[in-house]
Amino acid sequence: MIIYPRRWILVFVCAAILSAHSCIVSAESDDGPVYGEIAVSSEPNGAEIYIDGVSTGKLTNRRILGIIPGIHSVKVTLPGYRDAEINVLVTAGERAFAHLDLKQKVGSLAVLTTPEGAKIYIDGLYKGKSNTIIKEIPEGHHSVSLNLDGYQPGLYSMDVEDGDTLHLSHEFELLPTTGTVVVNCSPDEASVYLDDEYYGLSEMTLEAVEPGSHTLRLTKYGYHNWSSPFEIQAGEIRVFNHALEGKNGTISVLASPSEGEIFLDGRLLGTGSYQGEFPQGTYLMEVKAPGFDLYQKAVEVPYDPIHFDVPLSPLAPALIVEAESKIEENRAFNPEGAEMELKVARALLSDEDYYGAYLAASNASCWAEDVDGDGVPNSLDFWHAMQNDMLYASPLVLLIMVGSVIGFDWKRCRVRPNVELWSNLQEDGSQSLHVETAAGNKKYRTLLCTVYLDGVPVERIVGPGKKTVNIGSLSSGSHIARAVVEVQQLRYGLSECSKELEIAIE
Repeated sequence: MIIYPRRWILVFVCAAILSAHSCIVSAESDDGPVYGEIAVSSEPNGAEIYIDGVSTGKLTNRRILGIIPGIHSVKVTLPGYRDAEINVLVTAGERAFAHLDLKQKVGSLAVLTTPEGAKIYIDGLYKGKSNTIIKEIPEGHHSVSLNLDGYQPGLYSMDVEDGDTLHLSHEFELLPTTGTVVVNCSPDEASVYLDDEYYGLSEMTLEAVEPGSHTLRLTKYGYHNWSSPFEIQAGEIRVFNHALEGKNGTISVLASPSEGEIFLDGRLLGTGSYQGEFPQGTYLMEVKAPGFDLYQKAVEVPYDPIHFDVPLSPLAPALIVEAESKIEENRAFNPEGAEMELKVARALLSDEDYYGAYLAASNASCWAEDVDGDGVPNSLDFWHAMQNDMLYASPLVLLIMVGSVIGFDWKRCRVRPNVELWSNLQEDGSQSLHVETAAGNKKYRTLLCTVYLDGVPVERIVGPGKKTVNIGSLSSGSHIARAVVEVQQLRYGLSECSKELEIAIE
C-alpha cells in the first residue's frame, strides 16, 4: 500500500486537533462545570424573579448568575399583573436573555341607571354615561360616583377582581328643594315656633322648610323663652338640641317647734320658717332641732309656689319609756339616781321643755345601767356601790411596769452593729475589698459578716475588725459588692446591718 506524504500530514493535523480537544475536555472536567447567566427583564419592571419555581429575591431588570447549563423556566410576578413565564436555554459561559411583558389584572363594570345618561366616574375619572359596560378596570378597590343633573348623586365602593364583570344598578332620587329642622328640647313638650308660626310640641321634626333665613323659638311655662336665627339650604338637615333655663320657684317651709333649723341640700335657709325663691329641681330637705327626731325628705321645687309644714317629733317620750324599762331591769342594783332623773324628765316633758326632757331621760337610762357611774355596767361591776376605777386600772398599771422592765432590758442588751466597705485596685490589676465591722462595747454571742459580689457570697468573716478580701480581676461593666453583718444578741434574737458598693470596670 502506497501512502502519499500529504496524507501523512493530514493524519498528523487531525491527531493534533483531537489531542487538543481531549485536553480541553479534561481541563473542564478538572475545573468543574462552567455556569451561565440569565438577563431577566419585564415591562413594567420591578417584578419578582423566579428560576425553576424558586424565588431569587431579586426584581427585574437584573442578571441572575451561576445558572447551570440547560433549559430553565423563568417566571416573574408583580402585584396587580398576571404572572408571566417562559423557558430559556442556558449555555455554559454565555448569557441568555428572558423578556416578559406583564398583562394587568382587569375586570369590567356594567352600569344601569334610571333615568339613564348619568355620568360615570371611577376614582374621580370620567368613564362615560350609563347604560354601558366599562372595561379594563384595574383589579382592586375603587369608588364609583353617578351624577345626573337634578338628582342626588349615587356613591358606591366596590372590589374588582381579574376577569370578573360587576353589575351596578341605581335609581336616582330627585334633589330636594327644601330643608329639614329637627327640634330636641329639655324638658320636652315645649312649644315650637318657626318664624312666629306655631308648629306643635317638642320633640318634633319640621319638614319642607324653605331655604333661607329663619328664626326658631321655644317656650314653656315656668321656663325662660329661647330663640335662635339660622340659615338652611335645600337638602340640609338642621338639628337643634337645647335645654331651657327654668325660672326660680317659690318655696315656703314652716317648722314646729320654732327652733327647727331648715336645710336644703345642706344649705341653711333659716330657723322656724323660710320663704323665698329657689331654682327648680329636686332637693333633700332636712329640719333639725335639739331633742327632736331629724326630719328628712326629698322635695321637688316647681315653678309654682309650694309650701311644706314640718312638725318634728320629740325624742323624750320614747326615751322615758326606755329609761323606765332599764330601771326595772336593774332594780336589784337600787338605781335611785336613775329614778330621780326620770322624775325630772317627766316634769320637763309636761312643761314642753322637750330638749331638757330628752337630756334627763338619756341620763336616767345611763344611771340605770351603771348606778355608781364608773363606766362599768352593773352586771360586770365587782362592787356596784362604789366606783372601782383604781381596781380596774391595777392590771393596766402592772402591765406598764412589766413593759418598762422589759424595755429597759431590751435597750441594755441591744447591739447595733456597723460595717464599712470600700474597694481598691491592686498593682497586678486585681480588685480587693476592704471590710471593717464593729458592734460597740456591748456583749453578744456571735458576729458574722458575709461578703457578696453580684449576689454570690465570696467571703465570711467571724468577729469584728478589718479584713481584706481579694476578688480578682473583674469583667468590664458594673458590679455590686455587699457586706451583711449579723449579730446574735444575748437576748432578743438577731440584729443586722449591711453596706453596698458599686464597682465600675471600664
